[in-house]
Parts: sequence; structure tokens; C-alpha cells
Amino acid sequence: MKKNKLIYQYILVTFLLLLDFIATTNSKISLAGYWSDRILFGVWFFLTIYTIKTYWKNKWAKGYFYTLLVLIVLSIIPMAIPFAGIVLSTTGLGLKYNKQISKNYRFEIAQYGFMGRPIMSISENKIIFEKEILDCHDFEANDSVYIKPWEVKNVDFIREEDSIIFLKVYSENKVVKVGVKKVFEVKN
Repeated sequence: MKKNKLIYQYILVTFLLLLDFIATTNSKISLAGYWSDRILFGVWFFLTIYTIKTYWKNKWAKGYFYTLLVLIVLSIIPMAIPFAGIVLSTTGLGLKYNKQISKNYRFEIAQYGFMGRPIMSISENKIIFEKEILDCHDFEANDSVYIKPWEVKNVDFIREEDSIIFLKVYSENKVVKVGVKKVFEVKN
């Protein structure tokens, strides 16, 4: 009976992980907080190892293990770009800066690949979920003053008006006040 429970738990965690992945890619909605998605992936990863080890004598477990292994190898073949993206996004190694800037908003800078630029994003807290409302590659105060993601040292929330959030962004030698529009805002 314990083995059947393990299968049901594994299917449930796998379903939750797939649901989180689909919601994040399609609707920019994820579990609240930066680490919650990574914890869900970690639970799935270790539960996968435990499930395969428990059912190793069954053919489906060996088939599932080798399928996962082949998929990992296939993600490494194209210069390891997909593999690096998976590792950086699921382990938190891609996180460069993370701050809860107000009760309702979280700011982060993340880079999920070796060849891409870091992305700054703002997420709005919706109880147990977060909705990404902005992602950009730099903050521009005017035509000549801007701050790139790798220059950001601190971000402070100033205020919110309608669909614009006002922030104070600090770098080594610049302080920029910017108003950012909620790009992914849901229209009712």
C-alpha cells in the first residue's frame, strides 16, 4: 500500500510542477516568492530519484530513468544552453538581486543563460501567487541617463499611481527615479 501512495504523491507533485510551468510561461503567474518554484522543483527532483529507486525492478521505472537521462543529454548537446537555463532557473544560481520593495511588489534581477542579458522584473503579490507585471533590460530616466541590470545596487519603492509604479534605482554612481508601467497588467 505504501508504494501506491508514493506513485500518487509523485503524480501529484509532477502535475503541480507542470501546472506551475504552464502558468508561468503562458500567463506570467507563479507561486509567491522566488524560492517557492525552486522548492517545488527540488521536491519533484528528489521524489523522482526516490520513486525510480523504489520501483527499479519494474520496466517502466528503468524506461522512465533512461528517458530522463536522454532528455538531459539532449539538452546539453546544443552548447549546453538549454541545460544551463534549466540549472540556473531551478537552483537559484541565476538570481542576481531580489528585494521585496513593498507589501505588494517584489523586484528581481535574474539571468537564466550564459549568452543572454540579465532581466529586471517586478512581480505583484496575489496572496499565494505572483503575477509578473514588468520585465525589462534597463531603466531609462531620460535619453542620456539609464541603469543596466548589472549596475543595480538597490531599488526603493516610491509610490504607485494607476498603472505606473515609481521606483528609485541606485547604482555605484547614479540614482535614477523612474516610473514603470505595468506591462502585463490584467484588464478587467
